[in-house]
Parts: sequence; C-alpha cells; structure tokens
Amino acid sequence: MESVAVVATDRAERYGKQLVGHMSRKISGEWTGQSGYLDFNGRGRVELSAGADALKLELTSDDSETERLEEIVGVHLARFGSKDGMSVAWNRKSSEAGTVQGPYSEEDMKAFAEARKARQKA
Repeated sequence: MESVAVVATDRAERYGKQLVGHMSRKISGEWTGQSGYLDFNGRGRVELSAGADALKLELTSDDSETERLEEIVGVHLARFGSKDGMSVAWNRKSSEAGTVQGPYSEEDMKAFAEARKARQKA
C-alpha cells in the first residue's frame, strides 16, 4: 500500500534530517541534502523529500503494516515539530483514510516524556 503525507514547514530539511537521524539508530536510514529514506527491514519504506515549504513523506508497505508505520513515523515527526504546531496527515492512494498525528500540546509532550521514563524503568 502507498501512503503520502505532505507536512507544511519552512524547515523541511532540518526536520527530515532530524527524523532520519533519530530513527536510523534502530532501522536503516540515510539523509543526503534534500532527501532521504527510512527502511523498516522489509515491512515498509519511507522516502522523504524537503521542499521550500513542506516535507513530503511517501510510505510503501504491506497493507498490514501501513497504519502502524504511519503512526511510528508521524508521531516522531509531530513530536519534533510540536513547538511549531506540526501535524502529519497521511493520505492513502487507495480509498482508505490515512492516520493523523499531532499537533501535540505541551501536556501531550509531558505525557510522552513520562511514558518514556516509565518504559526505561521497566
């Protein structure tokens, strides 16, 4: 399945590089100049491209993985851009609706931080 998100931002290159840098600690990924990719080890792949006013994310995955991968990528990006009120809305090339992540409030960000601390203690 294919799903696309075009995220409005005047700092597309910065956010693309940050997303790939963060996620490539656990999966394959690379950022070069204005574009990059994230490879979820056979479950899916996201191609990223930075424009002057948006970051474009193009996800290709098995149908069973699409929603999960939209959420993983979208939550990370929306969290990075929380101070800018960033949201990520996915549009599937099929007739199904995609998922939406963000924008996240200050309270949401605190809850994410607390959940992370709890996971680290476990």
